[in-house]
Amino acid sequence: MNWLWILVIAVVLVIVIVKFKEMRHRLLLILVVILVLFFLASFAQLYSTYKMDLTTFEGVASAGKVYLNWLYGAGQNLFKISGYAIKQDWSVNSSVLPKVG
Repeated sequence: MNWLWILVIAVVLVIVIVKFKEMRHRLLLILVVILVLFFLASFAQLYSTYKMDLTTFEGVASAGKVYLNWLYGAGQNLFKISGYAIKQDWSVNSSVLPKVG
């Protein structure tokens, strides 16, 4: 029975790899759309929070500084969280696993 699962997983993996070549452009488009939506939503949130004035050059420059500082802070937080997660002990503790069989 285990060999059947391994065979099924191998066949599915081969199909996914072949289809991935066909879907590569579509995935890139989806990724770009998600990034644009993220930037628009985050800028809209900052725009309403900080009452940004986009009618003057100084206001646009100030909004750009706020947004870039926010992106920098978000990146720093992402790196801190990732580093913390990497440092954790992710080994399996057999005392908390249910008994099988």
